Amino acid sequence: MKKNILITGASGFLGSSLIKSIDQSKYQIIELTRKSSQPEKFKFNWSPMNGTWEVPEQLPIHGVIHLAGQGVANWLWTKSQIEKIRESRIQGTKFLVNRFLNRLDKPEFFISSSAVGYYGSRGETLLNEESSYGSGVLADICVKWEQESMRLAKEASVRTVLLRTGLVLGAKGGIFRKIKWQFFLGLGGCFGKGDQNISWIHINDWVKATILCMEKKDIKGPVNLVSIHSVTNREFTKSLAKLMFRPAFLHVPAFLLRLLPGGMGNELFLASQKIMPKVLLDNDFKFQFITIESAFKENLAN
Repeated sequence: MKKNILITGASGFLGSSLIKSIDQSKYQIIELTRKSSQPEKFKFNWSPMNGTWEVPEQLPIHGVIHLAGQGVANWLWTKSQIEKIRESRIQGTKFLVNRFLNRLDKPEFFISSSAVGYYGSRGETLLNEESSYGSGVLADICVKWEQESMRLAKEASVRTVLLRTGLVLGAKGGIFRKIKWQFFLGLGGCFGKGDQNISWIHINDWVKATILCMEKKDIKGPVNLVSIHSVTNREFTKSLAKLMFRPAFLHVPAFLLRLLPGGMGNELFLASQKIMPKVLLDNDFKFQFITIESAFKENLAN
């Protein structure tokens, strides 16, 4: 008998990539959507803002993968935009957790998206899942976001996993699709000094790691979804420009980035995070893409 796995953010870059790789002979995917419900396709409407939840109570839910949330780089960090990010991630998670706390049958696992923004900007300090949280808008959001997710573990003993995801590289979405044409036109370049560390992961490894967290019952708590080799902003830029046979001479000074509202420049472009995926390594996870060059080559080929 198939197990029912409910996924939020199913139509996004991460969600759609994950669904393609989940063994659907073992699992039935149930999608939460902002569109009208289509029960025959296992798609059900939900809206934390409106309190809408159309998933039938009699439908068993064996696991939940919560990926929905406002993108942090979608718009300038005005006060209203920061509030949208905060509300979509914290209040959206609170709404979802409450639904399952109120159900008689609890899921076997609850996997919730988080981000390496949890750690703040820490320079050259090597961080893992046991490291403390940092400071800043994203760190504050991630801490509260994770606290909401962990209520299922604390109040209902549901195995809960927090996916602290780094910069995801994939040809079909995310940051790579945005910057590819910028570099193609010779407009690539470094931010600030270019020495800030970027913790990244290829989309294929992100998917494999998420499925591992879904299926391995002793994995719980925070899991860093990043490659074992972080790179500096300068290395990131030079590698992609070289593979695309394009110059990358542009340089955006740090003082200009710091003029962006809400601390956006510091947190999205200048923050330095050198993170190790300790939990994945402890569970013998084998990365397909270890170097940034191998990730870029695969992205450019697709």
